[in-house]
Amino acid sequence: LNPVDVELEPWTTVGLGRDAFYDRVEERLEFEAGIVQNLQMSLYLNFSGVDEDVGAKRRASTSFDGISWETKWKLADPVADPIGLAVYAEPELGPFGGELEAKVIVDKRFGNFLVASNLVIEHEFDWSDAAALGNEDEVELNAGLAYFVMPTFSLGLEARDVNVIAYDDGPVHWESSVILAGPVVEWTAQRFWVALTVMPQIGAPLGATNALQNYEDFERVDARLAVGVHL
Repeated sequence: LNPVDVELEPWTTVGLGRDAFYDRVEERLEFEAGIVQNLQMSLYLNFSGVDEDVGAKRRASTSFDGISWETKWKLADPVADPIGLAVYAEPELGPFGGELEAKVIVDKRFGNFLVASNLVIEHEFDWSDAAALGNEDEVELNAGLAYFVMPTFSLGLEARDVNVIAYDDGPVHWESSVILAGPVVEWTAQRFWVALTVMPQIGAPLGATNALQNYEDFERVDARLAVGVHL
């Protein structure tokens, strides 16, 4: 965003299906502002709800997960420079835990094509149980390719490789790895944009619980709808 520009961005993420019935909804409300040229910051309010089968009963729960603060600094432009580059930091603090997330973002525009990739490193703190404080790291490699059918409309593919490193069960160990991939569609208007991504779980190179997938720790399908409104 240019300096003093402001956007309101609601995000809805849905995860469907595990070994038993499972439905997870995460809501994030983002207030994003341009601070100076190539630097923007955001404040997030984070909520979630889960509806799942536990034993013979179906349980529903909702929670306020906390507040996040994002800082993103663009170092190079994907059109004007040989490659686009940005760095990103996002701490989160909530009633049951916290997170520290860092990203390196690279992207490049080739005519009507846009390619992008994020390297994400995240450390999670869990203090919901004082007797067994849990910590884990997530390392993600995300990649996407989009084709602009017209300047305001694009179609593409996205993929995520999510790796979990756990600390709370004996020595540090690489606990699981899953790959998700699927289509993305985005439409941009003068004062708002909307993007929808649907990514089924393709496989679990590590920690598979059901043939080649991990339906114990991850959902069968993740979908996200993000909207940006320029204020």
